[in-house]
Amino acid sequence: MRSFSTCHPATNFIFYMSAVIFGMIFLHPVFLCISFLTSTAYNIKLKGAKGLKMLFFLAVPLTLFTGIVNGLTSHYGITVLASLPDGNSLTLESIVYGVVTGLTASAVITWFSCLNETLTSDKILYLTAGKMPKTALIITMALRFAPLYLQKAKEIQQAQKGLGTGVTDGSIIGKIKNGGKIISVLISRALENGIETSDSMKARGYGLKPKTNYSNYVFTSYDAVIISLTLLCDAFVIAGAAKGVTYVLYNPFFKVNQVTAFSGAVFIFYGALCLIPLITDLGEDLKWKALK
Repeated sequence: MRSFSTCHPATNFIFYMSAVIFGMIFLHPVFLCISFLTSTAYNIKLKGAKGLKMLFFLAVPLTLFTGIVNGLTSHYGITVLASLPDGNSLTLESIVYGVVTGLTASAVITWFSCLNETLTSDKILYLTAGKMPKTALIITMALRFAPLYLQKAKEIQQAQKGLGTGVTDGSIIGKIKNGGKIISVLISRALENGIETSDSMKARGYGLKPKTNYSNYVFTSYDAVIISLTLLCDAFVIAGAAKGVTYVLYNPFFKVNQVTAFSGAVFIFYGALCLIPLITDLGEDLKWKALK
């Protein structure tokens, strides 16, 4: 057994496309809870304390915020909880739908956080370089430059602070001006690095044909098993959606279809789908401990 991050890029890509797409389109509370809990568990497995921080400082506040805002701004629903000062009603349905929206966004963001850890820029380049070399270059540059420029911004801020012109020095207007200088320097470095990277890749003949691409990624029988399990779960979930298992109504009242043996099986298959990377990594950890 291998960890999910060491699987073939196609294996990672197929799983994350399934997890993200289903997480966005299915608003059923059971599907949402499964997607959110499994993505959070895997994110904590990958990042540890950073995953917990993301849960408590992003996912939970975002979910509560959207629930409160939607309850105060949208007034559909038949279950009136209170009357607002402007004469509108605060309804249970609007709050629930706001929480659902926030939970959906949190789950998708968390899946992308996991994706960023396992589907690296090298893997994305491997998947796209053959057919779309320019697109691959843009994607890998974007993925590389995001964390790179965060670090550069910290370095610029420390240098400016040493000169007494940091974002925490001076009056409010001075702080704004100092922040503008940091952004200006950062943008200049970003444009310069982008041009240098483009010229360097062009000089090396990137994208010219005929040209081969070296890769050390090998598609194994283990990848075939993971992809087969993913597609099997996808097929069962799609069949369930076609049968109305994912149906849910939030306006003007909350309604879901009755839980049956078939819908329960669909929930199990969806949970199995979302747990694939976590189970894979835990299996690798157990194997490593046994070997030690």
